[in-house]
Amino acid sequence: MKRKIRLGVILLAIMTLFSGVPVRAAASNYIMGDYGSYIIGGYRLKNNGSGLYSRKSAAGNWKKIASNVQAFTSNGSVIYFTKNNYNYNSEQGNAHVYSASVNGGRVKRIGIFKNRAIDGIYYYNNKLYLNERRGKHGIYISEYSLRSRKYRKIRTGQILDAYKNYGMYVKNSYYKWTEPLYSINLTTGKMKKLGANCYGHDTAGRYVYFVNYSKKTGVQWNSGTFVVKRAVVSGSSVKTITKKLYGKVRNITSKYVEYENNGITKRAYY
Repeated sequence: MKRKIRLGVILLAIMTLFSGVPVRAAASNYIMGDYGSYIIGGYRLKNNGSGLYSRKSAAGNWKKIASNVQAFTSNGSVIYFTKNNYNYNSEQGNAHVYSASVNGGRVKRIGIFKNRAIDGIYYYNNKLYLNERRGKHGIYISEYSLRSRKYRKIRTGQILDAYKNYGMYVKNSYYKWTEPLYSINLTTGKMKKLGANCYGHDTAGRYVYFVNYSKKTGVQWNSGTFVVKRAVVSGSSVKTITKKLYGKVRNITSKYVEYENNGITKRAYY
């Protein structure tokens, strides 16, 4: 992605994938997956450069579901995933959305979304929420009903993560070094602003943890004075949970923020 907030999320995902961090356990129908490893019920899923895989427990054999998977989601028994045939230079191509059972069987194509890429996908209440892109600037969220097969555009922007009917959302001001972070109710469309200058977040159950910068120093992207805040995913009960810190954020979890200060990597636990 060319947008810095998205690059930050991708870099954190890549760091997690190759650093030996344990897989992410997810509530069965509240997962918005990209590259990495996940636990859904009794199955483990992983998505890497060679494809999307599933296996039963930690000791089973990996079964390949599909190659070239951009993102996936699940309702607990079914996986929904997207594959892109999209050229980012010519800005032409299509996105394909499929379903498969969580054990890797019964792969079925749901539909083709023409002339666009899908960078993120999320399942909630028999609907798929899609981060779509057409060209360099046409980025928006759409909703696709699995029951009626009706499709509609919701608004411009991107969902970075989600839990139940709430998504962590950024608007399309993609050339800033940080982004305002919002909570969006996917059912009503209402939004609440969580922070003005955010870089990185972690959704853990009903809470979201995020970095909010207050001072930019001009030293590469995310360097400056920041605090970590916590909010309920609905956007309520925003609370500052660290003192002011300085540096470049490397990772944020529900327990600590990892950052670089003058070349030294530190962790601040909440």
